[in-house]
Amino acid sequence: MNTSKKIWIISAIFFAALIVGGVTLMGSTDFSASLPTSTNKSVAPDFKLVSLSGKEVRLSDLKGKPVVLNFWASWCGPCREESPLLGSTAKKYDDNVEFLGVAVNDSEDKVKTFSKRSGMDYHIGLDNGSIADAYNVNGIPATFFIDSDGQIVDTWVGGISEENLTTRIEKLL
Repeated sequence: MNTSKKIWIISAIFFAALIVGGVTLMGSTDFSASLPTSTNKSVAPDFKLVSLSGKEVRLSDLKGKPVVLNFWASWCGPCREESPLLGSTAKKYDDNVEFLGVAVNDSEDKVKTFSKRSGMDYHIGLDNGSIADAYNVNGIPATFFIDSDGQIVDTWVGGISEENLTTRIEKLL
């Protein structure tokens, strides 16, 4: 076998290994757990959310109580997976933590139907993009953990597990 043919075969094997490795990484069932989270404190931008029930909620009005702020959409696969967990966790911490849902690029009818079916019984409203922009949301789901002083103390990008959600809420309390 001549040298150029050996080099071509070795190169082909190398590139095939790169492709297989990349596909394996992207097919990981817990890819979101490897996404970066932030623990640098910063002031949570204030906003007004009109909930699906018509109630106006301002983040600044919730000062004194920790907040879990979740950006999501009914058409988003990982959002659909985590929504029942968010609903049940909101009920569990109802007296101690406020949950807010911000539906991004979605319709009111779909958000109402989906949130009801998923047990998301907390303040949920539609965003025209201004709230997501204020929080620099580049992908959903994205969850922000805001302490009782109005400081963002942690974020999670991607679908969140029960363990990660509970751990972050407990740090807020």
